[in-house]
Amino acid sequence: MIEDYIQVGKGSGRAILDAIDYFAKESGHEELSYAPFLLWGMSAGGEINHEIASWIPERVIAYVVNKGGYYYSSVPPEATRQTPGIYFIGLTDLPSRNNMIKGMYLTNRRAGALWTLAEEKGVAHEVAGSRDLAVLFYEEVMKKRLPDNAMGYKALKPVSEEMGTVGNIYTHSIDKPAEGTRMEDTTWLVSEKFAKAWQTFVTKERE
Repeated sequence: MIEDYIQVGKGSGRAILDAIDYFAKESGHEELSYAPFLLWGMSAGGEINHEIASWIPERVIAYVVNKGGYYYSSVPPEATRQTPGIYFIGLTDLPSRNNMIKGMYLTNRRAGALWTLAEEKGVAHEVAGSRDLAVLFYEEVMKKRLPDNAMGYKALKPVSEEMGTVGNIYTHSIDKPAEGTRMEDTTWLVSEKFAKAWQTFVTKERE
């Protein structure tokens, strides 16, 4: 019922890094051992993405939490809150999953997390449109985080609230927040291009 292996600090994370190191050596591309991650996954894959971003945030460019149900690191380190993440909810998925993800998002957004909440109407426990929006998210984040003349995760550029724009998770507006708007009512949007795609995604009616 609960995926214990997503507790990456207890061995599964090390196994992932060891596997990457092995293939880096065998392929003759040792730079793979220092490559930063774009983490994509659905359900338990989204869970493990959040846990990896909480375990080694310095190695993550951006990541996705996609409709998973269990998170051991619901209040992650500050470095994780400063790592761009997109949190997908299918509004017809199980309430237990949705409440877990949204509660985690709201708590950390209030603390300034550079995260995006994307609630998808008419979608249950399925990928649906999340992959396409995630790809655009990755593309826009990479423009801001990847250096021109350096390799490896240690060269990643930091991002900040001011480098993007914000949307309202309830009205779905992407204007400047009204006076008195709570931080947790907003969502961080990495660019204007992504903001428009997010607005279309969260307002689209699906059968």
